[in-house]
Amino acid sequence: VYGWDKTMKNLSYALPLAATYLERRQVGDSPLPEALKQMGSWFSMYRVGTRLAAGPFGLPAEIENLINHSWYGGWKHPGIKRCVWLQSVMMLGYYPLEHLCWLGSVAPKLVKADLDKASRISCVFWTLWLLLDIVATTLRFRELDEIEKELSKGRVLTPADKAMLARSRQACRLHLARVLLFLPNAIHQALPQ
Repeated sequence: VYGWDKTMKNLSYALPLAATYLERRQVGDSPLPEALKQMGSWFSMYRVGTRLAAGPFGLPAEIENLINHSWYGGWKHPGIKRCVWLQSVMMLGYYPLEHLCWLGSVAPKLVKADLDKASRISCVFWTLWLLLDIVATTLRFRELDEIEKELSKGRVLTPADKAMLARSRQACRLHLARVLLFLPNAIHQALPQ
């Protein structure tokens, strides 16, 4: 499920970017850029819908994490646990504003709020979530270093130990790169246009 959401997120960003690139490079008139923009928009709406309908993400999942600490992922460092908990707090601000903006886009007569402002504020929460994720990932690297030191006390690291640590570090590097790629967009969306 988590991988599918990431795929939908990546498509919702990549398709409009590809459309903009094609519009700038294109000679003549083609329906492809507009189609790519629409597809990206629908993938984004799909993600909002799954969060609104209490899928694996959204308010119910965040509240569940706040109560049961279910997203710690086996990490022991207290700073990681605080960051993960605070990330759920950030989403308690993000999701209701996202849902308000969604409702305003599909039923504008029902919503009398300033949707641009609501969207910007939701992106402030998203930016804070990303910053917390950067801190948590940095702490995960530290914990992996501590695990390596602990495993190597009095013995040589086995190939299985080395492989586990290498996989974990690679996963953290990829995750950090993804978060850093989202950060400029989050900051841009949080600022008045």
